[in-house]
Amino acid sequence: MNILVTRRRRLVSVAFILVILVAMIFIGIFSTENKSNLDHIKVGYIPITHCIPLYIAIEKGIFAREGIKVDLIALPGGPKILEALIVGEVDVGFSNVVSVILARSNGIKMLPIAGGAIETNANKDHAILIKKDSAISSAIDLKGKKIAINSRQNIDHLMIKAYLDKHALTESHVNLVEIPFPRMNAALEGGLVDAIATVEPFITLGFKEYNRKILTHNYIEVRDRTFVTTFAVMERNLQSNPSRYKRFSRAIKEASKIANHDADISRSVLPAYTGITPSLAEDVGLPYFSPLPDKTNIIQTEEMMITQGFIRQNTDLVSELE
Repeated sequence: MNILVTRRRRLVSVAFILVILVAMIFIGIFSTENKSNLDHIKVGYIPITHCIPLYIAIEKGIFAREGIKVDLIALPGGPKILEALIVGEVDVGFSNVVSVILARSNGIKMLPIAGGAIETNANKDHAILIKKDSAISSAIDLKGKKIAINSRQNIDHLMIKAYLDKHALTESHVNLVEIPFPRMNAALEGGLVDAIATVEPFITLGFKEYNRKILTHNYIEVRDRTFVTTFAVMERNLQSNPSRYKRFSRAIKEASKIANHDADISRSVLPAYTGITPSLAEDVGLPYFSPLPDKTNIIQTEEMMITQGFIRQNTDLVSELE
């Protein structure tokens, strides 16, 4: 009798274990299916601080909650990213506002779908750096010198031209050299250029590892507030699948709020996505993130672009924004 009871207990235990195993397998399959059902969105980006909301939305599972899996594709600058966007190599392009306006002025129908970095005196993250022993001490000393910018026909190009203009210089007085942000400090160190127009985290990297000094915060010299970057999509894609891009925009908006209210979280995501060390991330200047495209600032940027010869007239960009 005892043997029979013992056998029954063993059978019950085995059956219970089998039920648990089957349940675990089912849950695993279900979880895998959920992950595979995520909408994969290819995002062209630059590994700089302006993409902090993108990094946070990935790391904190905000995209996943919106049913999105982001596939990051690193590219050297806004114009290259928008080229990839136009031909369909990426679905969303992180870019500077000027490149989006230029595309629009040339009849290329793309739109910002999210806010982005705004530079103010309280949130400075662009600067012109020089070597500590450089003889350059003012804008006029840049005459005849080589200045690194990450790309032409973008916002850095516009702001350099406006900065030179403010000091009675033109682009013809200097030699602008296109170099990606991550390589600028090494180019300055090697004597390939005399100054670099760069952005965080590479300003702090220049201080800590290359003993640089700031010639000027050229953005702030030119204007008090600049809506610098955004996330853009092709209008045809937005019209064909509005829900997809609304979910992306919603995730960036939520992550932007986190970035603005918790500097520790912003700094914590930088090493993995920009390649800087955690100790360096502690000192990096952080931008403020607008939850939506700044329409007033976009119009002001277009006026600057007209003055500097980038475009002939205002575009219809702002009127097309929701």
